[in-house]
Formats: sequence, C-alpha cells, structure tokens
Amino acid sequence: MSSCSRRTHYTGASISYNLAFTIFGGTAPLMSVFLIEQTGSTIAPAWYVVALSVAALLVNARMTETSRRSMLPDASRPTPTAPRKERRKHHEHRRTRT
Repeated sequence: MSSCSRRTHYTGASISYNLAFTIFGGTAPLMSVFLIEQTGSTIAPAWYVVALSVAALLVNARMTETSRRSMLPDASRPTPTAPRKERRKHHEHRRTRT
C-alpha cells in the first residue's frame, strides 16, 4: 500500500516508521514497569502489545489499496491518442523506475 505520492513515498514511510518506533519503542520499558506496578501482573505488558496490535490492524483495514493506481502525475501520463514517440518514452520511464 502506498498512501503517499511517488515523490514523497520514502519520506512519508520513513517519518511514519521512525515516529512510531520512537513513541512506542522508546516508552515500552516505562510502560512495562508502570503496567506491572499498577496491575500486579507480569503479563500486563503483553496485553499492552495486543491492544496496540489490534489498533494497528484496525487502521490498516481502513486504508485503501493503491497498487493499481499510477504514481505518475496526470499531466505526464500519455493518452491513448498520444503520438507513438510519447508513449514509447512513457514505457521506457516505467521500465527504469523499478
């Protein structure tokens, strides 16, 4: 799934990953100690992970699939009636993107 345009795809992916890692990974030891002290149960941190996993699953289920959508801006897409040279250039561009 790609919720960002081609131009900002890597930036968007890296920022969201690193932000989530910082917030949840950085506070995990603190949350573990807090949950164990509050509940008296040593498996309370496991339920915290389960709750976060369910939340992530719900967010992921609401995202739309974009794999069949072109990442090129509309202006650079050749039309079916475009000159052959323009269509060839577009296909060469698509081969070099991968």
